[in-house]
Amino acid sequence: MKKISVLLFFTIFFNFSCTRTQEESAVQDVKPEPAEKGAPVLQKAPESPLAGINVIGLEEAEEMLEKGVPFIDNRPEKLFKAGHLEGAVNLPFYVKGHQTNKMTKENLLEAIGESEKVVFYCTGRFRGLNAFKKAQEWGINRKMYWYKGGFTDWRSKNRPFVKSDQDN
Repeated sequence: MKKISVLLFFTIFFNFSCTRTQEESAVQDVKPEPAEKGAPVLQKAPESPLAGINVIGLEEAEEMLEKGVPFIDNRPEKLFKAGHLEGAVNLPFYVKGHQTNKMTKENLLEAIGESEKVVFYCTGRFRGLNAFKKAQEWGINRKMYWYKGGFTDWRSKNRPFVKSDQDN
């Protein structure tokens, strides 16, 4: 009998505690008032600097290279000639207006050709990333990737590369 009383008590208690009154329902639907002057304001977390960037690693780069996806090497011509991924096109990219820039919208579109994809890379720093972002600004409507590790990663993993004494 004692067990039944305890069970009945808890059933009634939980039943009443889990139901909302009309007053409580009305409170739930009220929008919060603006924060008081001087009160701390919660801010949205800043967006990641890589938001919208398709970052790939060594394995993905190898697969894409094997499939014939164009690779754009954004390093200076001297570094490109010393070693680059086979088939890559050298379009050096520095700061806007630099005299040695070869990455123009026209040159990029010519290098990409009819391909639906393109991969940008450099030494693994930010030149390839900045070139990627510039291509986005130009409205290049291809699936674009940034090989973050770049040539430094490629070479350190003993992947094959070619040297070039001629201009590309």
